[in-house]
Amino acid sequence: MKKLSFILFLAVFFNQLLSAQVNTDTTRRTPISDRELGLQYLKKANSQRTVGWVLLGAGIAMEILSIAIVANDLYDDGTGAETLFLVGGLATIASVPVFISGAKNRGRAEILLRHENIRVYNNNGSGKEGVVSLALSIPFSRSRK
Repeated sequence: MKKLSFILFLAVFFNQLLSAQVNTDTTRRTPISDRELGLQYLKKANSQRTVGWVLLGAGIAMEILSIAIVANDLYDDGTGAETLFLVGGLATIASVPVFISGAKNRGRAEILLRHENIRVYNNNGSGKEGVVSLALSIPFSRSRK
């Protein structure tokens, strides 16, 4: 009996915790609609894509610059081009996860905003508008009467 009451207590306790998860805006503390959440994901995806391109461009530019420095001063030891090449390579590699997270956020935004693109009927509250449709019936069997 103690085990059963303990399991029942845990089920009720965890049910309360799980049902308390609501998407809320941190500034207003109100529930967020799917459209607002989708727009937030889209904004985040666009900023992550921009950061990814900046990291990729800066990394490639640093690598090209370090190769040019090494080509000019081939026998000079203290140019620091190796460090520049290493930092450029790390920036180029760091752009990959930023692009991936941006693509994930764009996918989340598309899922949340998908229903806005498909408009079946105009619902202005009157309820009298209908969907224009056409039905076509093709008989597959021949019945002679």
